[in-house]
Amino acid sequence: MEHSKTMSHLAKTGTLPISIITILIGFCLLLIAARLIYNVYLHPLARYPGPLYLIVSDIPLAILSLLGISQYPLKAAHDKYGDVVRIAPGTLSYIKPEAWTEIYGYKRNGGGIANFPKDPAFYNEMMLGKETITLASDKDAIPIRRSLNSAFAHRSLLEQESMLQGHVSRLMAQFEKRSIDGNPVDVREWFTFSMFDINSDFAFGEDMGCVRTGVYHDWVKFVIDYFYAATLLHQCHKFWPLNRLLAFCIPPSTHKMQANHTEASLRRVRKRIAQETDRHDFMHFFLTQAKKKQLPMKTIEAQATVVILAGSETASVAETAAVYFMLKHPHIYQKLRADVRTAFDRVENISLQNVLSKLPYLDAVVQETLRIHAPLANGFTRIVPDKNGAYICGKRVPQGWAHGIALVSSEFISRHDVPTEVFVVTGGYTGVGFELSKILYAHNATVYIAGRSSSKAENAIEEIRKVSPESSGHIEFLYLDLSDLSTIKPAVQSFTAQQQRLDVLVNNAGVMYPPKGSTDAQGHDLQVGTNCLGTVRVAWAASIAVHVAAPKPDGMVIDGSGCPRDQGVADNYGQTKVGNVFLARHFAQNTSQNGVVHVAFNPGNLRTELQRHWTGVGAWVTVSRIYDLESV
Repeated sequence: MEHSKTMSHLAKTGTLPISIITILIGFCLLLIAARLIYNVYLHPLARYPGPLYLIVSDIPLAILSLLGISQYPLKAAHDKYGDVVRIAPGTLSYIKPEAWTEIYGYKRNGGGIANFPKDPAFYNEMMLGKETITLASDKDAIPIRRSLNSAFAHRSLLEQESMLQGHVSRLMAQFEKRSIDGNPVDVREWFTFSMFDINSDFAFGEDMGCVRTGVYHDWVKFVIDYFYAATLLHQCHKFWPLNRLLAFCIPPSTHKMQANHTEASLRRVRKRIAQETDRHDFMHFFLTQAKKKQLPMKTIEAQATVVILAGSETASVAETAAVYFMLKHPHIYQKLRADVRTAFDRVENISLQNVLSKLPYLDAVVQETLRIHAPLANGFTRIVPDKNGAYICGKRVPQGWAHGIALVSSEFISRHDVPTEVFVVTGGYTGVGFELSKILYAHNATVYIAGRSSSKAENAIEEIRKVSPESSGHIEFLYLDLSDLSTIKPAVQSFTAQQQRLDVLVNNAGVMYPPKGSTDAQGHDLQVGTNCLGTVRVAWAASIAVHVAAPKPDGMVIDGSGCPRDQGVADNYGQTKVGNVFLARHFAQNTSQNGVVHVAFNPGNLRTELQRHWTGVGAWVTVSRIYDLESV
């Protein structure tokens, strides 16, 4: 009866009764509520922490990505929750270094563990062709990868040196021309011009002329538009089975952006294929594989849509960041400029090979730039394939769920800052101790430079503060002389009167090869007293956990020089190095249950004040073969 009334009402009015609409709406809301509850409490990834507004649905992260601001909440999430964060119902984000290998590494005969396949929500045919290396299967990708490896091999890149120098010269000429009148130059734009020119020339034997004209080539505009279209398509593909419907709703003009890039890529690659040239550019190695019938022409053409995307924009972002950070830290700029001018007296003498061999500091600047400012905000996600799941960073991830690296957070994140931690560094005003103190203060730590020279400490502290003017850390001098055991307890008492905790004690100070017969204030061999006895006394006085484990009732009693065998300066120094290892092992065994870690470390062959007592030809030969601290 009710059914006939409903049908009669529908026939007369063309609408459903309010009660039916209410039921449908209520049912939909119930489904949504159930899904939200499932995502938060019952999902296989529910045990992983993350912001509530991100883990309830894929929609918030999709919106943030479309707005171009997803990196900020990701960084905040890692700041709050740690190394592994759930950033969507089915997605985990990692920042631990070992995650790189475990997620993206190739597992050759990996004990039954399969490689993690690419996440189809990110890598899909709505964005790129299935023949590209981005979407190709492991088997189909082998000849593509072989061609790419050959193209980017060291020898191949050196063969392109004249081409690269030509592009660099044109860029520098434009900088000089446009800076004559004193007006600012947007280096970000010009780096983009240059990288698109270089990438196009290297790939297809013809640049785009961006640097010559000072305007974007149409293809560059297509590439930039493509990134926007690809972001939309990527977000749509997350919402299966509605992904095709959502993609259909995207305006035709956006789809046209993708088509423009593809068409421009095909025109350029077909023009290069038609040319007869011996130049070993990017396409040369693909065509070599084609002649061996290992790559069909369609696959080669497909790579053209990827090569411009992969290297141009990201490289220009990295270049801009390197210049920004270098100029923000004048001491780095001054050192790099001095290195370049010392290594090369003329611009014409600069070459790729010389740069690689003569400018290690330049390489360090580039690597540090990539560490603190990744050109991409987020890593590409992969899927756990094994039915038993997989262990990533020591925790099991169930089968079928996505995970990736949060690039904006993985290397430069406030979790790596230590604003609440307290460090004592003996000998912190020179050598390795000074460099360590500089790093700790830059990361907002509280640092005590312990030593016997207040003037050296004051100079070091002034320099450290100058290098990191924005640091919120605290740094001060603590008088402590490891060669005089009587100064150690007062130093520790002074420290404990100011601080309630000590997170890390770095016994860095030491003595090496002093004049024969040198002793500390208590009459022990100076090297043994400073390098071993003094450090033991500091550890006992500074750490309750260690003090509890100390020998009773009177601790260690040292008679004579303190050396098992007093055989001279060099041998005594060697004994102290062995002593450091044994002392660290002893302390570790006795205090590990209290969470105290003891490590003996050797920083390597570095030129510091430690060698100040060396004399003679042997010392001259040895010192000449060790590394300057600032070059490593």
